[in-house]
Amino acid sequence: MRWAVRFTPVPTVLATGSDRHGQWLVTSGLPGRCAVSPRWLEDPERAVPALGRGLRQLHDRLPVDLCPFDWSTRRRVAQAKARGRRDPAEWFPVHRGLDVQDAYSRLDAPPPVDELVVCHGDPC
Repeated sequence: MRWAVRFTPVPTVLATGSDRHGQWLVTSGLPGRCAVSPRWLEDPERAVPALGRGLRQLHDRLPVDLCPFDWSTRRRVAQAKARGRRDPAEWFPVHRGLDVQDAYSRLDAPPPVDELVVCHGDPC
C-alpha cells in the first residue's frame, strides 16, 4: 500500500509487525462500507457492479512494470524448491495424491501468462 498510494487511493499503513504466530498490518479506514456488510449483501445488484468498477480502476491505475513485488510463478516455484521436500499430507487435498517428484514436474510447466496484473488481497 505504501507503493500503491502514488497511483490510487488506498488506506494509510499505520503499523506492521510479526511474531511467532503470524504477521499483521494496521491501516487507516477509507470511506464506505465493506462489500460483504449486511447493507450490500441485501443489494447485490448494486454492490457487485460497484466492486467490479473499483477493481477495474485499481488494475488500470497500478503500473505492473513499476510494481516492486514479484509473485511470478518462476519465483514461487524457486521458493518452493528452496524449502525442500515437504510431506504431501500437508498439501491442499486436491494435490495430496501426487508424489513430490510429480508435483515438481507440474510446477516446472506452468501455463503461459495471459496478462500480468498487480495482485492484491481481498477486495471487499
